[in-house]
Amino acid sequence: VGLEARGVSALVLEARDRLGGRALSVPVPGGVLDLGPSWVWPHYQPRVSKIIREASLTPLAQYEEGTLRYENPEGDVRSIEYPSRYGDAVRLAQGLGSIASHLESQLERSEIRLNTTVRNVTASESSVAVETGAAETGAVETGTIGSESVETIRADALIVATPPALAAQWLVFSSERELQNGLLRWPTWMAAHAKFAAVYERPFWRESGFSGSAISHRGPLMEVVDISDPSQELFALFGFFALDAQARQSMEAGELERLALDQLGALFGPGALSPVQTHLQDWSQERFTAAESDLHAPAGHPPYGEPALQKLWCSNRIAFASAEAAQEHGGLVEGALLAGEVAAQRLLEAGGLGGRSGLNAVS
Repeated sequence: VGLEARGVSALVLEARDRLGGRALSVPVPGGVLDLGPSWVWPHYQPRVSKIIREASLTPLAQYEEGTLRYENPEGDVRSIEYPSRYGDAVRLAQGLGSIASHLESQLERSEIRLNTTVRNVTASESSVAVETGAAETGAVETGTIGSESVETIRADALIVATPPALAAQWLVFSSERELQNGLLRWPTWMAAHAKFAAVYERPFWRESGFSGSAISHRGPLMEVVDISDPSQELFALFGFFALDAQARQSMEAGELERLALDQLGALFGPGALSPVQTHLQDWSQERFTAAESDLHAPAGHPPYGEPALQKLWCSNRIAFASAEAAQEHGGLVEGALLAGEVAAQRLLEAGGLGGRSGLNAVS
């Protein structure tokens, strides 16, 4: 959006069939459920706050009234009075995917290509060549590898918005050890995790005096929270799996769902065993999110802001703009927005766009 305001058009290449990346909002009766990031902090995140205002999005304060349920390693459950855990965090009634939708709606002269996988990137003094896995109308160069059509797109510059660990798989410059090490140094935030959500006809847990929040040292869910929107008669709980990626991959989705519902039943009562809908999203199995190195979750929130990703590379023609590249709010939605702004500004200031249209943004 900012580049268009400076007279630069972009071609956005997206491997998925939708925009948003890890921001995945799925429709359910009464609203949407976020199966990726769920919270933003508008008081501390000016870019998110600006989009909320511009798009007339509806913030939902995290519900925390009532008691929190605590489960020890032996499976004993008790209620405890617990202060607010989420503070100024809010969810969005329209889902966090609405942020990507709003940004898309602002584009007038740029093009978005979905279902387009990047195979390789090369750069020269004068341009960047991006080889994709599917031919598109108007391709500059096309060919075929096996049964797959290939297109090579040339542009003035490239912004890489994929997680660094994934970018390292197709962006390889053997002479740039600093860059390669920087791409591989940081895990993709939340890529090792899985979320489970259950939708119900009514908020039975609230009726019993529970907040819908729970902490468990037994599992399979380690943290549970209420993600309802009563104004739309949407009542739901979701939890993060404590089981690691390898353990989840050894189990069928139906078994994971059964274990999660049994646990919700133990935490909040038998009403939890009869949801209207359930949703399981395992990000470790998303090939456009997680690299093999992402199967082990970091112990805490990494201090992102890798120095190598704060530079331009290849004659000032390649910049990095994933959430993990941000120097502030690393891994979060605000960080992704900030990283995109900074990358575009660096290219403009360095003259990498040459005053012409033709920037390729890969996400």
